[in-house]
Amino acid sequence: MGINTRRFWDFSYKVYTNDGIDSLCLQLQDERGFDINLVLFCLWFGVTRGELTDAALARARQHADAWRTLKVQPLRNLRRHMKRRLEEVPAGSRPAYGQLRERIKRCELEAERLQQQILERLAGQLKGTGIAGAGAMTANLERLAMQMGMVPDGDLKEKFTRLRVAGDSLDSPPPPA
Repeated sequence: MGINTRRFWDFSYKVYTNDGIDSLCLQLQDERGFDINLVLFCLWFGVTRGELTDAALARARQHADAWRTLKVQPLRNLRRHMKRRLEEVPAGSRPAYGQLRERIKRCELEAERLQQQILERLAGQLKGTGIAGAGAMTANLERLAMQMGMVPDGDLKEKFTRLRVAGDSLDSPPPPA
């Protein structure tokens, strides 16, 4: 039995673990400022419900931004700081330091999972337009970029296409009840 891609977390996991998608997502996050949970939400909403309206995406962004800023980002910053500063830790303390960093990484992942639960619950209150599928995934990603003040250039469109293909390659989940 496969993963139920109807659930946002399961869908995200399957998309993220597609070949090369993890590094593509990190590029979008680190180089362009995207919240990867919002990127994955745009894909999931597109494949399950259709296109997000401007108002619906703005509402999802508001929820995601608050959660990321207060919960996810501080953990990510600490984890990354610890990775960069490993050489400053005495050799005898490095195993314990590494274990602490791994616990922080697990907490960061759990905070992201909770952020996705919030977005999934919110999705039930949001309106979608159009037909669910590949076109809606692309439209949602482009709308996200536009709301972030970016006009999707060739590089961004290529990344969005790769994400859409990854999302579209999953067994299309049935629309939610």
